[in-house]
Amino acid sequence: LAISRGIVMAVLWLIPIYPLYDISVVTTVSSFEPKHLKASAIGSLYTVMSISGSLIPIVGPLTDIWGVQYSVLLASALQIAALLALVLKFNLKGILKT
Repeated sequence: LAISRGIVMAVLWLIPIYPLYDISVVTTVSSFEPKHLKASAIGSLYTVMSISGSLIPIVGPLTDIWGVQYSVLLASALQIAALLALVLKFNLKGILKT
C-alpha cells in the first residue's frame, strides 16, 4: 500500500482482510472435528493464536539482533513444520477412517 496511489490504495485499504481470515480459519478448524469437539477445537485455535501473539515482544528484539533475513528464515521454517504436521495429521486421519 505504501507504493500505491489514489483509488487503488483506497480500494485495497477497504478490503476487510481480518474478518475473512478469521472466518476461514474457524470454518476450517471446525470442519475437521466431530460435532462434540468443535468448541474445544476453536478454543484451542484461539489459545494458540493468543500465545503466538504474546511472543512478539520476544521475537522483535531477536529480529533487531539477527536481522530480518534470519528472522524470516526462522518463521518460514516454523510455518513449514506446522504445515507438515497438519498435512500428516489429516492424511493419517483420512487413512485411518478408510
